[in-house]
Amino acid sequence: MHLNRKTKTTKLLSICLGATFMFLGASQYSNTVQADDQASISNFLVAATLVEDSAHPHLELDDRSLRRLGRCDEGTIIIFDLRRCPLCFEHLSNRQRNRLYEQYGENADSLYEVGVSQEIVGFFESAKILFPGLSFALRGFPFVGAEFPVNSTYQPLLDAVDAFIPDVASESDAIGAYEMLLPIASGRPIITGFDSVDSSSQEVDPDSDQSTESHASEADITELVQGLTESQAMSLIQASWGEGASTWDLNNDGSVSGMDLAILMNYFSEIQDESGESADSGGESDSNDESGTGDAGSDDGGSNGSGSDGTGSDGIDDTEDEADDSDESADDSGIETLIPGNGFTSPTNQPGVQGSSHNPGYTAKAIARWTELPYITRSEDFYVTVSAFHMSDIKRVDFILDGGQRVRTHEVAPHPETGYAEYMAKIDVSLLTTGLHEVRAIAYPFHGEPRVLQGEYVPGDANLHDVNNGNCSFWFQYDPSPNVVTVGGPQGQFETIDEAIQSVGPAIYGGRIELAPGTHFWLSQWHNEFLNTNERKVLTVTRAPGSDREDVIIRSSGTRGHGRGLSIHIKGVTVLTEEMTEDSTHNIFQGLSNQHNRIFFEDLFVTSIDDEYGWGLLSGHQRLAKPETEWKLGCWFKDLEFSNIAKGVNGVTMAKHVKFDRISADAFGGSPGVVVNVHVDRADPYNANHTQHADIVQFTAANGVNVENRIFADIVATNHYTQVGHLNGHPMKNFAFVRWSIDSKYRQQSLNWMKPLEHVVVDSCTFKNSRINFCSTVSKILVRNTYMYKLETLQIPPEQVFDLSTCLFDNFRIAKSHSLPGASSGEVTFATESAPAGSFSDGSDGFIPTILSINASNYSPFDGNLEIERRDEITNHYYYEASAFDFSWED
Repeated sequence: MHLNRKTKTTKLLSICLGATFMFLGASQYSNTVQADDQASISNFLVAATLVEDSAHPHLELDDRSLRRLGRCDEGTIIIFDLRRCPLCFEHLSNRQRNRLYEQYGENADSLYEVGVSQEIVGFFESAKILFPGLSFALRGFPFVGAEFPVNSTYQPLLDAVDAFIPDVASESDAIGAYEMLLPIASGRPIITGFDSVDSSSQEVDPDSDQSTESHASEADITELVQGLTESQAMSLIQASWGEGASTWDLNNDGSVSGMDLAILMNYFSEIQDESGESADSGGESDSNDESGTGDAGSDDGGSNGSGSDGTGSDGIDDTEDEADDSDESADDSGIETLIPGNGFTSPTNQPGVQGSSHNPGYTAKAIARWTELPYITRSEDFYVTVSAFHMSDIKRVDFILDGGQRVRTHEVAPHPETGYAEYMAKIDVSLLTTGLHEVRAIAYPFHGEPRVLQGEYVPGDANLHDVNNGNCSFWFQYDPSPNVVTVGGPQGQFETIDEAIQSVGPAIYGGRIELAPGTHFWLSQWHNEFLNTNERKVLTVTRAPGSDREDVIIRSSGTRGHGRGLSIHIKGVTVLTEEMTEDSTHNIFQGLSNQHNRIFFEDLFVTSIDDEYGWGLLSGHQRLAKPETEWKLGCWFKDLEFSNIAKGVNGVTMAKHVKFDRISADAFGGSPGVVVNVHVDRADPYNANHTQHADIVQFTAANGVNVENRIFADIVATNHYTQVGHLNGHPMKNFAFVRWSIDSKYRQQSLNWMKPLEHVVVDSCTFKNSRINFCSTVSKILVRNTYMYKLETLQIPPEQVFDLSTCLFDNFRIAKSHSLPGASSGEVTFATESAPAGSFSDGSDGFIPTILSINASNYSPFDGNLEIERRDEITNHYYYEASAFDFSWED
């Protein structure tokens, strides 16, 4: 398990327009390269302020940076970083663009781009007059790839730079960029950060505050206290007293203590001596100079509070927005935006145990999982989400992007697009460089052990069940303009998906194949040289713009085509399963058992080509995929609808917003990782061509040991004629079953816990006509606001099943009488009732009306399942409309 990308130990200061960053050499730009001419590369700070009646920011070096520039050796290349003030208008945040459009009208884009270019050229000219022995360059310029023609718009700037610093994410990209820029370089260095490509080498800047000390440097603290007065900083460090993995742990000893307070006091003492003013006064200290912000009324135009634009996501001071945006790091929904750093340089420390040792959950670890699709290429803003639970409840979840500022979320929030409530933070892609990014999270319980989500599984490093424990970081690729190729239709570049992959190769490792309306067949060839998994990239295959999901169909090729190192994202199409042939595999999207890749399914409609009996065709019929043996780095579901299909998928890492309508086998077998917001309707295995149960979740001995950190939340099952779930194999721990609503039609159907479980949260669950079978020992369990029909412990006394000293029961209602201390008994009244199994209803008898009211010879599999044999008797299963069922209950 690799916790970090490869990094160097060189510490660099970056010239960031409007914000201060600390580089620890974590990006590809800090790699040392070899060439005949040795050059030193250094990065400095510059302030960017928005000037009244100007469409572009004004650039200015503060006195401290000027002094450092004066100490640079002759020939040093100074690199400016424009992530917070991009050259291209389209790379600004939506808020910035809208503001400029309102002020300057439809010409805002050209005014901005021309103005920024002229400002930088003038800035270079002034700097060269002051420091004639230095060279100057711009991070991410000239443009390469599809944006290469844009360079002609910036010819004066192209002439002004002394070195080319293209934005590349891989060695293959670097080679392409080098070849593209060489004809226009005129002998100037081209620095990509890859040893085999670059034309000059990089040495450590001797004046860049490089430190081998373990505690935070002056520049680190300067970044931390941006926009804060001394008293505010002191208050914050005291509020974090005793916390581990805190940004206020300045000496990195694992806990915020008096030593950290002493370091902070010494820092403020030194800057007061240097500036001659108090850090709490209205004067401009170095800390404010470097961030480009100052007190209200100063030349910088920012406010001293952390909510001003000066410390917000723009990186440009703008007092006009102060009244409208009290918290610049949050969007309109109130969800805070993650401000990136420059990459993690070490593992995040494990925080200490929280709360009181007298709490039953004190020795239990938080349960926390990412619930968004990782690794796929992002081009637009999105939200990264976490579901988290603990028997003593969750105090907060912290998010950190690329080692940047920590965002603390103290409660779940509804997703702005779906309304589904989780812990979340926003990713603003305008703040990112092209390439791979990492988000870490820490879930803190009120009482117990926090969980840190960090690190990564790579090919050959783990099996699927380790991956499905979900303890890694959230990784994703950012590319504002990923390569796109088209398949099918009169305008398609290629006729088949195979042809596109074979022809384009590495250029679409993280790109997109767009499918024209019609039927397409999945791979029929072996693509042994397509190895995007090794570069942590994912190829997206999706429908063409302007088409609908039902317009684009993917079917099996009927062969054994696959990609040896292929990670794939199937999005926005319909997938048809069908009967296997002699040459086809059991799974449409076939992987390889001896290779480790990732597969993602998003916004799919999955159904059988047999529109009458697809729900019962398991044996001899194709399935979507089989992650547990063929996609060992993970399988993710988001926004999927399965209809008239026999079985879901075994071994999913994550499933979110999924609906099953009429199935006969497991929805999520093979030990799934996290399953949230799922509706299973008409799960009924009778009259199918197999004898399997249709469990919602199932664990078996195949999952191996050390299975933990699993979440199953917001699970609804209606018309449920089968077993609820089955957990078997090995002892497990840190499981959450939250907000389950199950209408079982037979009382023998249950959720079976067959092996010992340690630390389980069962919260707000309704097992109508059903129950949990506690078939083994249970410790550290919270059962709250939960109803079940019967307590079942296989005739073992409850005190031998439950470690009662570690159990919390709060409004745990069991209908039938029992002897479990802390749980109540007695029947309850449900808001609605469905007709008993074998009965139909027209609604006049107090039950929800069934779709069929009499035996019918011609009916669909969504109406009912008639003439089934159960326990040597013939009966009928009548279905009701799921939307009519209300699971609420009262005494």
